[in-house]
Amino acid sequence: MSRAKPMPAHERRQALIEATIPLLIEHGANISTRQVAEAAGVAEGTIFRVFESKGDLIHAAAAASLDDGRLQASLAAIPADADLRSALIAVVGALEERVTRLRAIVTLFHRANPEAHEGHPPFPPPGPFPPPPHGEPGEPLHYPRPDPRAAHLLVTNAVVEALTPHAADLAVPPSTAATAIIGLTFGALHLTAADPALSTPDEIVDLLLHGIAKDNA
Repeated sequence: MSRAKPMPAHERRQALIEATIPLLIEHGANISTRQVAEAAGVAEGTIFRVFESKGDLIHAAAAASLDDGRLQASLAAIPADADLRSALIAVVGALEERVTRLRAIVTLFHRANPEAHEGHPPFPPPGPFPPPPHGEPGEPLHYPRPDPRAAHLLVTNAVVEALTPHAADLAVPPSTAATAIIGLTFGALHLTAADPALSTPDEIVDLLLHGIAKDNA
């Protein structure tokens, strides 16, 4: 019986990242390489053939979690015939899920790197990594830091696309509505909002739809 063809390094790296993300969200930075190996269905030593250390793997997984397609998939699943309020509640729910994951990842790195509380970025400095899929062997590359502007643009574009079918029901362009929804949702669930006044998608959507002034104001 012939042996299975070994998986290319970049595919193995991606498989390990995908196996690590849910472990990080559930357990934090204290995950073991054994846990990752079991989740990925590989031998523990395989990890160190594509990552220099567990820390490198954790950093790569945390960065990848910012753009893993979950938000786009959730928004794409909103029924086309949903009314505006139902669609907005679904959008806010998807944003809240993203905020929850981001809080878990940021908290994870704050705990692992106490200096992050002193004004330093929550992600550890990027160190040398094995070449990415298109790198040349031995090329001195670094794993990039997550780009917050790119991540925000990704979110904005996804929300605009979800709102576009409801443009006729909006008093402002979908892009403006997206800015308001994202700003209010992210602000209500910010890391410093220990007891947010707006804690459910319904509450956020009602404020968006009806504002803060009384009808007779």
